[in-house]
Amino acid sequence: MSVSFPSPFDDQRQAVDEALAQGLAARDWPEALRHEYEAHSRRADLSSLTFQMKLGIVITFASLAIDALTVPQLLWLGLQWRLLAVLPLQLCGLLFARRGHLVGLKSAAAGSLMMFGGMVMHLASFGDPEMQVRYSMATAFLLAASALSLPFPLKEATRYMLGFAFVTLAIGLWPNPIEPEMLGQHIVMLALIGGGTWTLLQRMRGYNARSFLYELRERYSREELEENNRLLRELSERDPLTGLPNRRRFESAFGELAAGAQGQKWAGAALIMIDLDHFKEVNDTHGHDVGDESLRLVAAALVALAAAPATPPP
Repeated sequence: MSVSFPSPFDDQRQAVDEALAQGLAARDWPEALRHEYEAHSRRADLSSLTFQMKLGIVITFASLAIDALTVPQLLWLGLQWRLLAVLPLQLCGLLFARRGHLVGLKSAAAGSLMMFGGMVMHLASFGDPEMQVRYSMATAFLLAASALSLPFPLKEATRYMLGFAFVTLAIGLWPNPIEPEMLGQHIVMLALIGGGTWTLLQRMRGYNARSFLYELRERYSREELEENNRLLRELSERDPLTGLPNRRRFESAFGELAAGAQGQKWAGAALIMIDLDHFKEVNDTHGHDVGDESLRLVAAALVALAAAPATPPP
């Protein structure tokens, strides 16, 4: 005979299986499943962005070495940009991270990267054409690397990429304009690298959502198995008719007491054994159904007696 238990995970597993089978995007998932994904993403995003913000501060000032080698005459200008435009946003991001404010942290991360890209374009505007090409390419690759590493949903990533492109182009036009031909090349590089990055991002976000569904299904299966094992253990240690603990439970409980009492005084334990007189006559006279009910009533009385507070002797 097979035994099945109602599972508290049936509805969730069905929603996960349907989302996987139909290839649904996260926005089309059932509301409960979508909220769980958002909560999971929030925790992961906070941790990831906090680390990236700290790493960004290190990179921001370590990259001064590149300025010192390529444009030493602009080293002070680059330091000013970092101190006045990039670092304040990074510090705000860390403050938002400490308070668990994800929206503020995302805004600070995006803003600091845009300012860093703008700084690179501004420094490039003072160099020769070769330097402008190198810095323009560095800006485009910074856009790709940051868009792929930032844990933004696709819509937020799209807004970030457009904002980054706008800031770098605007600073390329003012206050120290870059030659139109160089600016045109910069636009082409942004379009090519940004377009490829966006396509890759779209696929990555889909893979991330499906990976979450697979992990969720595995977790539900594991928890369901643990719950079924617990129920089977409980059934194996109880009499199916009366629900009272059986000998298996007796041996398990007293084994736990003995193991926990080594080197200590026992708090106390008791075992009651009873016999129902003339019980066979009840079965023979009234039938086994009445006999079974009698046993259940006796078991309930024993449970109530055991649960009653002890009465002190007179």
